[in-house]
Amino acid sequence: MFMVESIDGSDEAIESLNGRLWDAQDRIYFGDDAVDKEGFQHDCTKYIVAKDDEVIVGVLQLNITNGVGEVHSVIVEPEHRGEGVGKRLFTELDKIARSEGLHYVWLETREDWSEATSLYEAFGYKLTQRLPVYCYGLEWIRMGKQL
Repeated sequence: MFMVESIDGSDEAIESLNGRLWDAQDRIYFGDDAVDKEGFQHDCTKYIVAKDDEVIVGVLQLNITNGVGEVHSVIVEPEHRGEGVGKRLFTELDKIARSEGLHYVWLETREDWSEATSLYEAFGYKLTQRLPVYCYGLEWIRMGKQL
């Protein structure tokens, strides 16, 4: 059984998981030093983490700006995919979004990532925009939902 909690700010374990999974993906498409780690400024960033025996196995990063939430990233350890970690992260996201008074939450994803898009749709996210080829040279979509 996974424990899910929300924390403000990042920590070393979150950065390690982000680094291992996202950085590896970025290097495939852009090379070793292509990714700028500087981000936009947000009113608040929250991390929702799923732990198995105190080891972080999933992270959802929520950036909040002007009453709108952006799901910046969702990462689940490959060996824990299909175990409900994503569902637990998004269930907690809904609670936090409501408690923070957010009126809209959005995310970007690949349409061909069917496991991810199915999860987002199950939580009420709808396709709002097809994006031009811009990230990794691939087509992406934007999904969102009103709260």
